[in-house]
Amino acid sequence: MKRRYLQLEGTSIGDAGCKTLGTKPSVTGVNVAHCTNVTLKGIMELAHSATVDEFSFSFRGVTQEDVMRVIREVRHARWLGIVDPKGEVDADAVKREGGSRGVKIVLQAQGALSTFLGEQPRPWTPKDPQRQP
Repeated sequence: MKRRYLQLEGTSIGDAGCKTLGTKPSVTGVNVAHCTNVTLKGIMELAHSATVDEFSFSFRGVTQEDVMRVIREVRHARWLGIVDPKGEVDADAVKREGGSRGVKIVLQAQGALSTFLGEQPRPWTPKDPQRQP
């Protein structure tokens, strides 16, 4: 069976699409960062998937506690990318939670679409300089 990673960043996919993708055995990864129709419900559909190995989403319209819940409820994925341009995620907390669940957490200042469109890559930095990743 061919396995696929879907780069859907910035598209009009929504929560129902995330639910459908989460049930497809051939889909092993999904990037839904900057998809304005994807809410916490859609992110949770990916987290609950029995086949998705990795996925990315934006820290937009979700809270720190929502992110912690996503990590706690991940069923199969072992890699999560969180696009957080403003550096608002508590990196220590999410990485600690991910580590306790065997999930690698990667914080990104920008998504793949930005660099594809020519924006220079930049590292994620915390909003509060006292809080280090």
